[in-house]
Amino acid sequence: MAYLITNPPTLLIDRVGGIASSLWGYNSPDAIADILAADYVTDAVDLGLRVGDFVQVYDSVLNLSHSMHISALSAGGAATLVASTN
Repeated sequence: MAYLITNPPTLLIDRVGGIASSLWGYNSPDAIADILAADYVTDAVDLGLRVGDFVQVYDSVLNLSHSMHISALSAGGAATLVASTN
């Protein structure tokens, strides 16, 4: 499937002092491979996502949660997510 601007990530915890990372939540039936594709979140800049922000992705089909972060923003304002590791 493809990202729908009618189902955007939701800001859960805003950055502190404008310098820390924010935490976002995102529920989707999309396959994780699709979500990890380049420029998946097409309206990221409009939403306020920044490189380094964390996104807790909930796979509503498999009932699984995945920790990700924004690794890049395109010139067009789309975000690429990658799996976060400890």
